[in-house]
Amino acid sequence: MIAISYRRQDSSSVAGRLYDRLQNEFGKGSVFMDFDSIPYGVDFRDHIKQTLQRAKVVVAIIGPDWSGGRDLAKRRIDDPADFVRLEVASALESGIPIIPVLINNTPMPDAQSLPPALEALAYRNGLALDTGIDFHHHADRLIAGIHRVLDPAAATVPKAAAKKTWPLFLALAVVAAVAASALWYFTSRTTKEPSRLTSETPATVVTSVTPAPASTPSVAPVVAASPAAAPTTTTTNEVGRENTYSGKVGKADAVFRLRFEANERVTGSYSQGGSTYRLEGRNPPGKMYLDEYTGERVSAHLELSLVESATEIRWQGQMRNTPPDNRVLPVSLGRPRN
Repeated sequence: MIAISYRRQDSSSVAGRLYDRLQNEFGKGSVFMDFDSIPYGVDFRDHIKQTLQRAKVVVAIIGPDWSGGRDLAKRRIDDPADFVRLEVASALESGIPIIPVLINNTPMPDAQSLPPALEALAYRNGLALDTGIDFHHHADRLIAGIHRVLDPAAATVPKAAAKKTWPLFLALAVVAAVAASALWYFTSRTTKEPSRLTSETPATVVTSVTPAPASTPSVAPVVAASPAAAPTTTTTNEVGRENTYSGKVGKADAVFRLRFEANERVTGSYSQGGSTYRLEGRNPPGKMYLDEYTGERVSAHLELSLVESATEIRWQGQMRNTPPDNRVLPVSLGRPRN
């Protein structure tokens, strides 16, 4: 089960949107977010702990009013009976992985500003979530991160992204079926025609119709038609090969080494100013979404779009650093077309 912890007064609307996305990905009944739906007469502290014991991961949604008040003397997070505090503290105590989701550039709370029971939250690697036009891109990253927590050995693409590829495979299957049927038809017709003419038609007639191949459709156009439906991204990305790109992050030069793998997966690194950063992400058609790792911590998110020309393959976009460094930098990388 995936548990969503949030404060209604802080992030109710975005919690509902995430709830829908996670249910669509992981299935109904696998996502829980109503900790305050407690039966009468039940100790709510025990209810929260028992609910969290079924969770494999907790998504803690943190907005600008997550602490429940900006007056340090009246913050709800300092109340031992506060639901949000109990949810996060119980998860930390049980060793359940927690993914902080920081809404619209909300900074990660400092350990010094948290109650002792929640101080460890400040050291969890968080994910920035924009509730605007980038919401679904960021939600895809969260889903990929949850998959890595639930099954680190599996490289999983969100179902929503995978669904987009099936029409292409269906089209290829239809083209292949039509080509195979046409090839069978014309091949069988060519082999059967001489025997029918020989047995039923005088030799002079056979002689006159033998040049019929001129009217018999050629097989070549059918065979040539199938590659036209193949996606161009395979050629561009050169699946299974490592490609080197030169470019810039901000105003500084950088060298990227990227390997495009099956299932739209991308791995690699980039070097800048004597430092090398690991990259992991995915590559849907015309796009690339990468997470930058500094050690084991996600330190930035890259969103890139493909710009091709006759001589060059180029990716352009931006890098969003994770809190507390909230800078947004332009990114550009390219290489000559082989």
